[in-house]
Amino acid sequence: MDFKGLEVIERFIKEIKSLNLNSTKNLKEVCLKTESQPYMTIINKLPSAEVEYMNQLSIDYCGIDNKKARTMGFKFINLFIHKDNLASIYYGLEHFALNPKEPLRMSWKIKLPDSGENRWIFVISYAIQLHDENKSVQGAKYILSFVKDINSLFEEDRAFRMLKKKHSQIDAHLDKFNTLTKREKVILKMIVEECTSEKIGELLDISANTVKTYRQNIIKKLGVKTSVGLGKFAWLFEME
Repeated sequence: MDFKGLEVIERFIKEIKSLNLNSTKNLKEVCLKTESQPYMTIINKLPSAEVEYMNQLSIDYCGIDNKKARTMGFKFINLFIHKDNLASIYYGLEHFALNPKEPLRMSWKIKLPDSGENRWIFVISYAIQLHDENKSVQGAKYILSFVKDINSLFEEDRAFRMLKKKHSQIDAHLDKFNTLTKREKVILKMIVEECTSEKIGELLDISANTVKTYRQNIIKKLGVKTSVGLGKFAWLFEME
């Protein structure tokens, strides 16, 4: 992930800290406080990890409402967490058993059940003790998690690396491309558009044999051997 992506995550962490939920000890109050936040919030019971509450963003993202999530138990987690990351769930539960005051930050690969799409999320989790509306009931332990979809950050990073690679290839091949005449560039564009020599000749008012001569000269100047090589130059210099 590039610097911009790390910046986004750091900002997310600061936003979560600013909520100051340490002073909130009532389950209903936490639910109300997180419902309108611009990130997903999920509360799981300890030690079972069963879902107690999800805010609306989480419901929309998962496609499962609170009532159904509660009946699913641990199966809810199995449904979403990619098999490569299942071990991290048990690590998280063990972490809070040993270090209940230390928040946990992790990135997980998940699979959306409706679309089957794999995505990456960043999760900040806290072990908290909350009371229900009856103040006399001893506080129960929960995991309060704030979730951000970071798939777009990876996509942007991948796109940036592809663009950077393309630019380096442009620099490496620019001199060759600039040896082409204006007419040769026009014919190159028509070749990669799968126009036949006869069609190109008809459009440019030259013979098919002349087109073939142009093609041979273009291949020689660019140092390629096949039409795939010609297509690469057309892609690099946005002739498609």
